[in-house]
Amino acid sequence: MAAPMRHASAEASSPTAKASTAPSSCGCDPPADAYGTVKNPSEGPSQADIDACAELPVLDVNGKSHPFKTLYTGSDKASQQLLIFVRHFFCGNCQEYIRAISHAITPEALSQLSPPAAITIISCGDPSLIPMYTTATSCPYPIYTDPTRKIYEKLGMIRTLDLGPTTPSYIQSSLLGVVVSSFWQALSSGRSALKGGDFSQVGGEVVVRDGKVVWGRRMRNTRDHAEIWELRRVLGLAGGAEERVRRSSSIRGIVRRSSSWARRSSAGRGSRRSSSGTPLRKKQADTEHMADGDGKVLNGRAAPAGIGAEL
Repeated sequence: MAAPMRHASAEASSPTAKASTAPSSCGCDPPADAYGTVKNPSEGPSQADIDACAELPVLDVNGKSHPFKTLYTGSDKASQQLLIFVRHFFCGNCQEYIRAISHAITPEALSQLSPPAAITIISCGDPSLIPMYTTATSCPYPIYTDPTRKIYEKLGMIRTLDLGPTTPSYIQSSLLGVVVSSFWQALSSGRSALKGGDFSQVGGEVVVRDGKVVWGRRMRNTRDHAEIWELRRVLGLAGGAEERVRRSSSIRGIVRRSSSWARRSSAGRGSRRSSSGTPLRKKQADTEHMADGDGKVLNGRAAPAGIGAEL
């Protein structure tokens, strides 16, 4: 069930890409080139890697610490667990991914599998941002966080800001739309704007059955999550040849969900006004009006190509 080497030819032909000679900090990840792109992504985290993380802590929405192994072992857990490691909490690309998964792979469908399956999301930001992330992505699955990134490190997940050469099918918004939505979410979070997590940390996916790793991969760049059709195939869901995901990831939807969370989190603090006396909610409405239904046009102009890495 190895993931395809989609970027192999591009990497081989790049005159600037060269393998790093520095040893892995944990001894378990493949070497990375100058862009931080993992070679041999099919060699996902191993059983030894997962076992090395078993007692490391993850934090729940209340900030309570739990051993990592409790996410995939125990009598109250489904025997088949998909662990999805995302980037920082304000990453628009990862939010689109979780939003797409929430529509394409439902808890009801997973519960009917044999063996039954479940999904858990892990990020690297502050647990106080989990409610925002849940709202922004409409995620029905539990979300935990590893602010120390020790689990990411031991699983061989790299740090990079490389966008990669292609846009995966789970991303429905323009790059400019993703950047604007990420910025707006961070701005709306107030003092939590710097608590989203390490911007350069990328993640990956691991499937554990009865405590044993059966499949996994590491992201090679900031938009390199496993395609949803591949996850469906690995989990044993029917109809996994092509993903069918509702287009629910436009910038307008993200702005509305983000601003709704921001308004609730700031309830009781009164209405703030700008230096000109204009209510901030008016400015927010203006921002929301800037995007079209697909999040691809701002102020009537097409989003330019070649924009740098998103927040």
